[in-house]
Amino acid sequence: MKPILLIPSNQVQALFTEINKELSCDLSFPKTSGDLGFILSFNDDSTPRPRYLGQSTSRNAFDTMATKVPKEDYKLAGEVRSTEKPTDRSFAAFKQKMEAALEASKNKSKASKAKKQTERVQQKQKWCRELKRTQRYLGLRPRRTATAKEDPLHKPALSWTELQVAIQEHALAAGQTLSPLDVNKPVPYPYDEDVVFICVDVESYERNHNVITEIGISTLDTGDLVTIPPDVDGKAWMAAIRSRHFRIREHAHLVNVDFVVGCADRFEFNDNQSEWISIKEAPQIVASCFRPPFSATFTSSSSNAAFPSIDEWNQMSTTQTEKQGGKRNIILVGQDTTTDINYLQKIGYNPLNLPNLLEILDTSTLYRALKRDSCTRSLGAILLELSISGWNLHNAGNDAAYTLQAMVGIAFRGLSAKQNRERREVEKASRVGDAVREAEERVLDDAEGWSSPEEGDDGGSAYRVAQTGSGGSGGGSTGQGNAKTRLADKRAQEQAEEERDVARHLTAPPPTEPRAMRGEHGAPSARSGWREAAKARDWDGAASAW
Repeated sequence: MKPILLIPSNQVQALFTEINKELSCDLSFPKTSGDLGFILSFNDDSTPRPRYLGQSTSRNAFDTMATKVPKEDYKLAGEVRSTEKPTDRSFAAFKQKMEAALEASKNKSKASKAKKQTERVQQKQKWCRELKRTQRYLGLRPRRTATAKEDPLHKPALSWTELQVAIQEHALAAGQTLSPLDVNKPVPYPYDEDVVFICVDVESYERNHNVITEIGISTLDTGDLVTIPPDVDGKAWMAAIRSRHFRIREHAHLVNVDFVVGCADRFEFNDNQSEWISIKEAPQIVASCFRPPFSATFTSSSSNAAFPSIDEWNQMSTTQTEKQGGKRNIILVGQDTTTDINYLQKIGYNPLNLPNLLEILDTSTLYRALKRDSCTRSLGAILLELSISGWNLHNAGNDAAYTLQAMVGIAFRGLSAKQNRERREVEKASRVGDAVREAEERVLDDAEGWSSPEEGDDGGSAYRVAQTGSGGSGGGSTGQGNAKTRLADKRAQEQAEEERDVARHLTAPPPTEPRAMRGEHGAPSARSGWREAAKARDWDGAASAW
């Protein structure tokens, strides 16, 4: 049985006193704490008493101490066992007290599970609200204006026909239903908050993540969408995304090949034009993409430099801001945004300090809200589900552009409420069915192979133990010794075959390099693939030899 760990009540009271003094509150023991098993009193009636275990000053120390509880028969050196036995009445009281303590512990566990379940529900609702706000920002959903008090059911004077019309209008105003969207016309609702979506993706060197190699920034300005019909799943809006790909000049020689195949030279947007910058310029150039005209590219008026001077950027940004009537609200978008924000902070730019940063959206959580699935998905998997062809992922510029495309696609896919409900019910039933079948298969697999008395088996002959060593009459090794020799020969033969295969692969001419259609990255060169195969085989050979 799991031991019950106790703390002296005077120490708990001292903690309450300290908390009450610091926070000006009034913590105390529950009034029914004795009945709940929260406080246990021990009498000198020959029933068991708590034993001293130790002191702790942290949760880790307490957990470590809990693993060192001695067994029930432990006795200190020189300790004398009690010879008195408790009365039936005192022992019954002790048993009842221990049962109350165990029940209190179980209730605590149940309360913890209930709390975690509540937190999970709240998290899911938060994701769904983020998806609906995204639709509002894109003009796909109106801001709710109706309230429960305006429900037409509270207006008995309406005729039946008037009531039906009023109910429909109320549902639209309350955001409970949406009018059918004509994708061949501009969206019917205003672009809430007049936002600019900016997505950032940063790639680092796989052997040292403090070394930044690429920065991708894509922008979708809702001001550019006012007159553009979105087309199916927002395809026309995706074409309005402006994308830039910056490569760090000092780190151009660092290429990821081991843990992920990099493709820094395969930018698919902006006429395939990547821009080379120094690590020193990076903070200023990234900052310029968060100001008007938001990721626009142009040449300096005073020189042939690829980028204007900082003074020219500031002047242009000020002019654009005045034309637009003030600063625009910015929404930072990403796939696992925390990682990319940390990378930007490392190079000296912190987007969280922007006064006009409205919120941060993560496409992985938007997708979970769309699919009603708590499991995370990679960008490649999300694009595949949305029927978006993703070329050469793990290029920072491509990832930023495709992440914004995924956001738009998710927002449109989330509009069809009835179709989504039906699809979710089908998917839920499918997941339940799969889980039941897997559980049934595990039970059936585990049930097979066991013998039973009905089979008429009496146990058979004994399994003789193989002799080892060279002692005893007859000399020489037998049984296990021969098995070891055969195993060693087999491993040597396998290793020799692996080495021959690797030699053939390394000397074979590489085939033409393919281009990946849809996946996590562009296809690596064939020679690189053989080199990775050689590494894997060398490792397997070493493991076998060991």
